[in-house]
Amino acid sequence: MDEIDWEKVFKEVISVWIKPEIKRRQEAGLLPRDFILRRAQVVFYPPPPNKSEVRLNEEVQALMKVKPKEGVSVKRGDTIMFKDIEDVLSIRLPEKEADVAHITMILTPKGWCMTFDARYNKSKVQRHLEAAQEFIEAAKLASQKKHLRAFVDNAFSAAELLAKGDLMLLPLYKKYTGRHKTIQLGYTWWAELGNVPIHFKTTLDKLSGLRDSARYLKENFAVGSELTKEFLQTLDEMKKRLEDRLAAL
Repeated sequence: MDEIDWEKVFKEVISVWIKPEIKRRQEAGLLPRDFILRRAQVVFYPPPPNKSEVRLNEEVQALMKVKPKEGVSVKRGDTIMFKDIEDVLSIRLPEKEADVAHITMILTPKGWCMTFDARYNKSKVQRHLEAAQEFIEAAKLASQKKHLRAFVDNAFSAAELLAKGDLMLLPLYKKYTGRHKTIQLGYTWWAELGNVPIHFKTTLDKLSGLRDSARYLKENFAVGSELTKEFLQTLDEMKKRLEDRLAAL
């Protein structure tokens, strides 16, 4: 993957969102003509309503992880000034806004610091991960006891929750996170674009097919020990990948 040209991104954000908002407010008498920009933020709300909001200076809400300068002692809860900061390590939104995407730019003594997080619904995805872990543990226990119908049902639930969680981080997630087949179609699209390993998608499809015969007794049901091991390994891989994606930034 090519490195991001942050200078170009910065200029685009200023041009597309920040300057028009400053101009709009100045023309409405909401900002002085000599306004000086020190902080800016564009917040993208998940659909619906799929809207964005531009925040300027004191309106910006963010939590920063910083490295204090050598010799500066800081305890939890202390106020730290920009002059005492060696480096900004990360910027994220407060927990109350964990489900929105954002671009945040903050002027420091060293220049502009900028972050872009395009992930939506992070708190909801975390709950999907926690639920998926319960189903994975139930599937492992069912496998040990040779309760293979229960294994398939729990393994499918885990796979579907993990697939749905992956899709929920996207702005178009509402299109792909409805019924079982809708999630499968969305995950197929996501996998075929190369965003997840293709065997993640085929595992979800196989478990979906087995689930009908396992739970609803529609046809003869059989699943071998090697296949159960393969399913469990893939579920662990899917979970680890989604955890890593959620932890990024």
